[in-house]
Amino acid sequence: MLYIVIDGALFMVKEGRPVPVPNGFIAEREKEAERQKGLTDWRNAQREQQDPYFNAATIWGASRGRYTGRWRFHSAAVTRDGSICYTMKNALVTALFRYDPAVNEDRRLFHKSDFHEEGMTALPDGRIVVALRDEKGVVDLALFDGEMKFDGYLTGGDSIDQLPTASLADGDRVLYSSRGIARTEQGVVAALGPSSLFSVAVARREVTEVATEPEKDLLLPKEGADGSLFYIRSSYEAPFRPGLLQTFKDALLFPVHLLFAIFGFLTVFVKLFDRRPPKPLGPQAVPPQESAWRTILGKAVDTRTVEKNAGKGEGPALVPRSWELVRRSPDGAEEVIARNVAAFDLASDGTVYFTNGYKLYSFDGKDIKTVLKEDLMERVFCA
Repeated sequence: MLYIVIDGALFMVKEGRPVPVPNGFIAEREKEAERQKGLTDWRNAQREQQDPYFNAATIWGASRGRYTGRWRFHSAAVTRDGSICYTMKNALVTALFRYDPAVNEDRRLFHKSDFHEEGMTALPDGRIVVALRDEKGVVDLALFDGEMKFDGYLTGGDSIDQLPTASLADGDRVLYSSRGIARTEQGVVAALGPSSLFSVAVARREVTEVATEPEKDLLLPKEGADGSLFYIRSSYEAPFRPGLLQTFKDALLFPVHLLFAIFGFLTVFVKLFDRRPPKPLGPQAVPPQESAWRTILGKAVDTRTVEKNAGKGEGPALVPRSWELVRRSPDGAEEVIARNVAAFDLASDGTVYFTNGYKLYSFDGKDIKTVLKEDLMERVFCA
């Protein structure tokens, strides 16, 4: 069984085409949200027309009772029996589901406002390893049983341990990406280091470094049945540090920026207390549009650059060419399988399925074949 995520929605691949995974809970919640939106829109619109600048939309970002955004897929763990545990998120809540393709039914395990995960994977015995984020921004791997009851942490430290995957060679081993957190004296996150690859032995809670490269992010590690290591390698984006010239330029233009800020404040102040009939300049003048940015493997990606990312004659790609799918054999030999790779997974027979965001490919060790074409494919999962 092959699953793909297309623009935030989960699909199965059947006979070469994507079929939506049914989710009654999400469908019912979105239907109810649209119904509530229709009941309250007239009242909210009347209030905002009376004062298009100083209302709930400008203060809080949306009026009370408004729709909190569409539900989007976030993470998944495919079990050995072919079922899939996956999370869906909106602006407020994370919901966890288990889908069984044998009976084509899903079951909601829970939905919470304080469950913030950065990836999950299933062990052969049915337990689930989840990368959990706390209120300080630290992400650690946590172990849950098959019914998602907490069973302790596997990793710790001031770091972001994310994108865990169970090894196909050792059922007790989980690989993951990890990056250190640099903080100020006040404890505020100042920067994130490059992402390296680690593994943890679940039974012994023993952590081992697997791979690291200077000035590179190594993401989404997976280990094949023969011990080969697969991962995505991309360029590390160091935190911006203004140079001496930029600092001098900012200091020189500070009076100009201050004048513009004062002028903007006075303009808004005048509009707030202007008693003339309101003009259609408020926050509802332009209908809200979905952001062009997507989070791919924990990194922000601008979908407006898809044509620029691809090589000549290769078509659009969701990520730049610096995102490489790498295979490292047990003897240390390294091979770049493909570029512009946004996500991939390993099938039990050793086939690698990967996507550039617009095409899904398969790689059997020799040849690369196109499986299907769809826009905005974000993740791939093999059962």
